Amino acid sequence: MGAEEAAVCERRVLVVDDDAMFAAALADALVSESGFEVVAVAHGVASGLQSASSLVDVALVDYRMPDGGGVEFARRLAEQLPLVAIVAMSGSWDMSSREAMLLAGAVATIDKAAPIDDICAIVRSARVSRAGERPEQS
Repeated sequence: MGAEEAAVCERRVLVVDDDAMFAAALADALVSESGFEVVAVAHGVASGLQSASSLVDVALVDYRMPDGGGVEFARRLAEQLPLVAIVAMSGSWDMSSREAMLLAGAVATIDKAAPIDDICAIVRSARVSRAGERPEQS
């Protein structure tokens, strides 16, 4: 395996967004990038939780969905599959909505309008902290 191949970080992604066109476009964009596999695309909290499995590394989740939203999804997924990193997306964030997602279990938040390179970078780096770990101090 060459150095370039070793640097590729395979990430299995679940996309959950009630906007089917956006979800499909995001899934297609991720698949076109090296190192990503979209395991499933779901369009709400219930279908997202049904689609979630131990095969998923990262769940990209819309903050605003009609059947409970990203906060509900994040809480339930964190209980169901605590090793899945949750990245929350929204077209319009405010500090309280970002904070709510982070408190519910998201490891990061990003704007839906962000360039695909930024979304890919967040997904590549998304990791769940293990209990007891402390962030590195610099």
